[in-house]
Amino acid sequence: MRKAICTFVSYLFITGVYAQHVAMIEGKPIPTKEYLCVYKKNHFGSVHASYDSLESYLNLYINFKLKAIDAKAQGLDRDSSYINEVKTYEKALHAQKKAGRRNADYDLIMSEYKDAVLMFTLSEMKIWNTTQSNEDKLREFYSTNSDKYHQKAFEEVKDQVVIDYQAALEQEWIRELRKKYKVTVNTGELRKLAKQ
Repeated sequence: MRKAICTFVSYLFITGVYAQHVAMIEGKPIPTKEYLCVYKKNHFGSVHASYDSLESYLNLYINFKLKAIDAKAQGLDRDSSYINEVKTYEKALHAQKKAGRRNADYDLIMSEYKDAVLMFTLSEMKIWNTTQSNEDKLREFYSTNSDKYHQKAFEEVKDQVVIDYQAALEQEWIRELRKKYKVTVNTGELRKLAKQ
C-alpha cells in the first residue's frame, strides 16, 4: 500500500512538472515548452532573458493567441480557403521532410501556422481592409490627432495616418479581446524561466 501511495505521489509530482504553463486563456494553458520554443525562434535561439523581456514577449504572444481564438469564434477555421491553405502547408512540410506526423515539433509548427493564418485573416478583415477602404475614417482620425502631424496637410502624411490608425484599431481590438476572454499569467513560472 505504501508503495502504491509513493508511486501515486511521484506521478503527481512528475505530471505537475510537465504540466507547467506560462499563461491561461479561457482556462486553456499556454504550455511553458510551447512558449519557450516560440520565444527562442523569435530571439535568435536565445532563451536566456530577463523577466521583463519574457513578460513583454508573453503579452505579444497572448495577443496573437487571442486573435486566433476570436477568429475561431467567428468560424474562420471552418472556411474552405483556410482549410485548403492549411492542407497545402502540411503537404509542403512533408515534401521537405521537416517534420513527421507524430512529431511534437510538427504539432507545434502546425498549431502556430493555423493560428497565424486565422490571425492574419481576421486582422485583414478588421483592420487592413477597413483602413484602406474608408478615407472618411482616416480623415477623422487625422483631424483628431492633427497635432501629431505638425499641421501638415492630410495628403502629405496620409501614409503615416494609415499606419497610426491601424495601430489604434489594433489596440482597441486587443482591449476588447482582453475583456472578452479571461487571461491569467503564471508569473511564478515566468520568474523561474528568467532565473535559468
